[in-house]
Amino acid sequence: MSDAPQDTHAVAATIAAQLDESEPHVIGQIQRIVDHLGAETAYGFLDKTKQCLAEGGVLTHDGKRKRSPGGTFFFLVRGGVTAEQHQAIWPQHQLPGHLRPRRTKPPRLTWDEARAAIPDALSQQGTAMSAKLTLVGRPGKIIEKEHVIITTLTSDKAPSIPRGVPKAPEAPVVYLVFIARQQWDRVAEALAADEDDRLVVTGYPVLDKKTEAIVVLGQSVTLTSQQEKKRP
Repeated sequence: MSDAPQDTHAVAATIAAQLDESEPHVIGQIQRIVDHLGAETAYGFLDKTKQCLAEGGVLTHDGKRKRSPGGTFFFLVRGGVTAEQHQAIWPQHQLPGHLRPRRTKPPRLTWDEARAAIPDALSQQGTAMSAKLTLVGRPGKIIEKEHVIITTLTSDKAPSIPRGVPKAPEAPVVYLVFIARQQWDRVAEALAADEDDRLVVTGYPVLDKKTEAIVVLGQSVTLTSQQEKKRP
């Protein structure tokens, strides 16, 4: 298009006219495309637009209609520029998916690295306003005392842990659970009658240094079946 005007304002006006666009903000966008890409590249996208329209056009994202000539032009430009050019032309818009930098997964902190950092973390300790631990599962052997039930729940399958955080140890974690007799009596019969039901214990976690066990002092006790009945 050697005979086309090369002044950027004239180039933008020519492209806008051929796209049948007269809105000032649309012409302003075309002007920015010409300013950042140059007249030759802008005319190249205009030629691609005409070719695309001649071949049937391009559908909108929802697939309900075909893009206008101006919409097709901008669509082709967005798909044919670099991330830096896109941000220069449309600084207020989010980059399209194909131009966004890919997120790299952060490496997990190893337990050796974590243990090395623990003394420094313990040197200035924070304050927990509350602490709760919730266990869901089938209890082990039931030890009955006069007013307390003692049992265990073992976790042998770690949940999904966010990247970066140390990987959960593969060894099973045993929780020693203390439940008040009054709370246990409200769930014991139903739990024994249904093997698919699960005990839900929420309590205060304590590390028993003598046994090195994680102790959970039960505060609320229910069953998954009882929780489901309460849901609307």
